[in-house]
Amino acid sequence: MTITEARGILGLGEDEDPVPHLDQFESARERIAEMVKTAPNAVLAERYRQGLEEFDQALAAIHEYLDSWGSNDGEETEVRKSGKAIFVGQNLVADLSVLPPLPGVSSAERPKAHADGTQGISNLTAFVILLLVALCGSGVWYGFKRNETNEILKQQKLAHLEKEGAMLIESRRWQDAAKVYDELEKMAGASDKVKAGRRDIEAGMVEEQNQFVGYWLGEVRFALDQGRWDDAERAGKEILSKYPDEKEVVTLLATVSKQKIEQEKQIELDGVRKMVEERKFDEALERFEKLNLKYEGDSKTKELKEYVIETRRKAYADLALARELLEKAKQRDRGEFDADALEWLREAVSLAPDDKEVLQYYEKLASYTRTLRIPEDYSTIEKALSVARQRDRIVIGEGVWDGAFVLDKPVSLEGLAGKTILQCAADAGCVVTIQAGTEDVRLSGLSFRHSTLDPAAERFPLVLIGGSKAEITDCRFEKGNGHGLAVNGGGHAKVLRSHFSENSWNGIAVIGNGSLLEAENNVFLENFQNGIEGWDGGALILKSNECRGNHRNGIHIDIGASSATITGNVLQQNLEYGLVLSSAGSGSVETNVMKRNELGGMVVRATGKEVTIKKNVITSNAGAGLAIEYGLDASGYEENKVEKNSGGDVLKSVVFDAE
Repeated sequence: MTITEARGILGLGEDEDPVPHLDQFESARERIAEMVKTAPNAVLAERYRQGLEEFDQALAAIHEYLDSWGSNDGEETEVRKSGKAIFVGQNLVADLSVLPPLPGVSSAERPKAHADGTQGISNLTAFVILLLVALCGSGVWYGFKRNETNEILKQQKLAHLEKEGAMLIESRRWQDAAKVYDELEKMAGASDKVKAGRRDIEAGMVEEQNQFVGYWLGEVRFALDQGRWDDAERAGKEILSKYPDEKEVVTLLATVSKQKIEQEKQIELDGVRKMVEERKFDEALERFEKLNLKYEGDSKTKELKEYVIETRRKAYADLALARELLEKAKQRDRGEFDADALEWLREAVSLAPDDKEVLQYYEKLASYTRTLRIPEDYSTIEKALSVARQRDRIVIGEGVWDGAFVLDKPVSLEGLAGKTILQCAADAGCVVTIQAGTEDVRLSGLSFRHSTLDPAAERFPLVLIGGSKAEITDCRFEKGNGHGLAVNGGGHAKVLRSHFSENSWNGIAVIGNGSLLEAENNVFLENFQNGIEGWDGGALILKSNECRGNHRNGIHIDIGASSATITGNVLQQNLEYGLVLSSAGSGSVETNVMKRNELGGMVVRATGKEVTIKKNVITSNAGAGLAIEYGLDASGYEENKVEKNSGGDVLKSVVFDAE
């Protein structure tokens, strides 16, 4: 540093004598050193440290100058004249508690003060003020614009804002944090701390959005899977209220809206079907016309019309046949029990349950046997069964009757369709058990259900036909804890015009060699496994049944070498396949309709190769229409109409997982 630069820093005039001001320089230096130690933050401390270093360099230059001046008897040296640097010092204050001493000389070495020292003192005072002000400035230049107090306040505010911004980020108050960093940027520019803060805000907002959207998106999907459309809509709107541009949510809500409309439509269509089941054909057609206007061009509505018309046609045909049977029974009536005549009239009642003449004549012929009425003759079913004889007719009135009931003789149990309900707890057993060896049992017009649920591995069916023989007509099997109806142990069941729905396992299960199920004109709806299942040798004859909306397959056949004859059934909207033929030794699958099933229309395994499969309509399934296992000759299945299936119409040489 040159002497001229040193004089400028210390506030001395060009020819002013520095000696009278050395004590004041020392005091000023102590004040600067104190400012280094007490700075409110590291940035300001560093600026003060740099100022102290420059101050010490200026003092050292003055002392060098004084030394040179004293050694030449008061005459200015060549060094002083030249204005060149006589000292380049470095004051590294590593420890603020220990500062280097003020460079000094003894009083004997100091030249005498000027006689008019006032000017020097005035300049020094100005210097000290300027220096202190400069040390509190921007750190770029030492001027006259800033003062120590303003700089300290500024640094304190910056520190406060940095702390506040960090706290707001921690508490996830992103908007408030952004405002704080905006203010920091105005005061201190786009510093690294400001940039880091903005990155933290952005990352936090993205994380929060992902968490929020992820949670509510899961709620949307879960509700959608459960068919709870209103809950799905509410969850989706929670997301869009904060993040309206979430495209996946918008897409899902569109799906929810579509599914909601489909559900409402299905409820209305099912209402028409219920009218048809109750034989209210005129009301059903009137309701259909309104739905046809509401859902013009809808394929399901079109199918419903065909169903109503076909069912009405069949009802009229059934009525005609019932009348023929009635006339036949009248001709056989001799005023005494006639098993054939009574059987004809039972069939007539099943065909035309609303025909009063048929019902009256049935009551007449049935009166030739003994009729036990509940509650008129006996207060409970158990009491009536305890006194019943072979071929007795037990008529059960409207109401809910708690069991379980065991039938060990050939009797008939009759109820009022849809109004006579027999039930028991799930762990109490079957509602009705027909013991092995008991034949000619008849159940009609009864509803069976379990009143509780039991998640045991082994479960009771609603009705068990084990090694016995029974005919079931116009009954309902609903909400069974296991199968609706189980036929095993060589039992034989003939089931007509009955309804199986929401049973925890299959609607009907036929199990074991020698067991046989004949089922005709029944409905299997939304059972939690299959509509109908046969395995381990049970044989089946299935005709004109409807299996719809079951959680696995409409029909599953895995009966080894036994026979399966499946004709004219409608298998639709099941969550797996319409029909799975795993194994059978003989039989046929003909004139069935398999449509709109989720995994596919029909599966044929190699162990079902002996079954004839033809004249079936397999269409509009979400998976493959007809899947044929590897090793089967696909040409043997060409006599089926397979079309419009999303997963392909005919899949050949399919390799299935071993199960």
